[in-house]
Amino acid sequence: MTAISRHGVDKVVSRAREAHPFVLSVNTGADIRRDLARAIIDASGTWSTPNPLGASGLPAIGEAEFRSQIAYGIPDILGRDRAIYAGVTTLVIGSGHSAGNALLELAELAKTEPRTSILWATRGADLARIFSGGDSDQLPARGELGANVKELVDSERVKLRTGFAVLALRAEYDRIVVKGETATACAGLARSTGLSPRRDSDRTCR
Repeated sequence: MTAISRHGVDKVVSRAREAHPFVLSVNTGADIRRDLARAIIDASGTWSTPNPLGASGLPAIGEAEFRSQIAYGIPDILGRDRAIYAGVTTLVIGSGHSAGNALLELAELAKTEPRTSILWATRGADLARIFSGGDSDQLPARGELGANVKELVDSERVKLRTGFAVLALRAEYDRIVVKGETATACAGLARSTGLSPRRDSDRTCR
């Protein structure tokens, strides 16, 4: 699927727009066809379109400069990327289960690399989404993840800062300083603030 629009009307037409079905341009590899649909569910969030660090939905100031030093999604902390995180301070940003997985792997790494330090920053203060559930969660693995992350925070193996809205990043010696309500110095960033839908296919929609 390469494009979505309304059948028979372009983006500037408003009158009776809702009466026109959606039209999808589909590239089959052999040709292009047009399919009609009454409704479309956009589930196109992809690893190639991560949300930016900035609290406003825009990239934080300086984010582009440090993009090569920011891990978007879940890095392979115990495998391919081990050397990046071993023995340094890493800031994990985000409050979802991707962030939780990154925290657990960093904590596991710290068992054999004791100089490894973990900071966790979340924009909101309510972490029920990741902590709640436990043994009563209908998805046992998700419940276990939340319980294990909570134990890391309670034991202070992970230092949590809630209400942290990222504004800017800057370099300071061999560290990245992330500026929000306060400034946090860190050596690496694992950012797990979600993914955005791809917008190249629906630019003719409203």
